[in-house]
Amino acid sequence: MQSKRLTNTLKKFTVFLITLSIFMLCGCGDDSQTSVSSDEATTVESTTEQTELENQDKDPTEATTQQTTQSTTQETTTAPTTQTTESTNPAHVHTWTTETYYTTETQVVHHDAVTHTVHHDAVTHQETVTTYTTETQRVERFMCRDCGATFDSDSAANDHMMSCEHYSGYTNYYETVTIQVPHTETITVVDQEAWDETVVDTPAWDETVEVQVPHTRTVCSECGATK
Repeated sequence: MQSKRLTNTLKKFTVFLITLSIFMLCGCGDDSQTSVSSDEATTVESTTEQTELENQDKDPTEATTQQTTQSTTQETTTAPTTQTTESTNPAHVHTWTTETYYTTETQVVHHDAVTHTVHHDAVTHQETVTTYTTETQRVERFMCRDCGATFDSDSAANDHMMSCEHYSGYTNYYETVTIQVPHTETITVVDQEAWDETVVDTPAWDETVEVQVPHTRTVCSECGATK
């Protein structure tokens, strides 16, 4: 109870100081302004005393709850103003640009073999051979008039006269025959055909290397966002 009285005394003193300050500030004005200021100070003091009396009759817990409720109400009332201020800020608009970046990757590079070609001539030797050609010739024939035997020459026909009982001579005639005519020539015999050889100077091989692989991406030049 003494604590409440001390508090009320301090509040009254505070009101007195406020009233005195207002009176001093308004002292340079006319009497009407001074009268109004005095009335306002009296009104403030009366309102303060009435509030203190009401607080004395109330439970301290209820007073604390009322102050908390007033504070919450004040914060709730000012919240929309803050949201309205934030909503007036323009939304960020992305400025998209394309940029190139690189990554290091391991790749296998194939190297073909290094070769050259060597030509080998054919291996041959010479041989003499006899070949035949087919030819048509007109030859003379001899035929015995008695027995009809034929001979290639007149001497053979005369020799036949001794053996033929009724030999009365022979008759000669000509006929066309096909004969094989021999020819001698030198030919080249191939023992091994000519051929090309591929000689490997350096065998094919694979090399593992690190390369810089380029990539592109779309980036906002303002905030750094990507897509």
